[in-house]
Amino acid sequence: MSVLGFFVGGPAFAEVSVFNLFLVFMFTWLISLWLVTKVDKGCNWARIIYLILFLFGIPFYIRSILHIFSHSLISDILSLTRMIFEMIALIMLFTPNARPWFRSTAAVLPKVRDNPTDVRSNP
Repeated sequence: MSVLGFFVGGPAFAEVSVFNLFLVFMFTWLISLWLVTKVDKGCNWARIIYLILFLFGIPFYIRSILHIFSHSLISDILSLTRMIFEMIALIMLFTPNARPWFRSTAAVLPKVRDNPTDVRSNP
């Protein structure tokens, strides 16, 4: 049974080509990469969207883990390890120490004019 057929459960989705699975994987990976770069730049909305997508994917992840457990122990361990690291990263994104990173850049970075040794501060 294919991945899509597994989630949808209908016979019409019983077969999905490897190319289609690759496209879905690449799309997911690119969206994740884009969100991570936005989080790195301090965009608060990006961490919230990442959390929403993570929470939305939990039921699908649990169902796929239950299916995978019957096939490969190595795959199970790698999948669970990835999920644990992703959960740790999301927890760290919402700790009080992470909040200043997601505030406006002006509030986090010191003002240039407050530095008397900076050449740009003297007109």
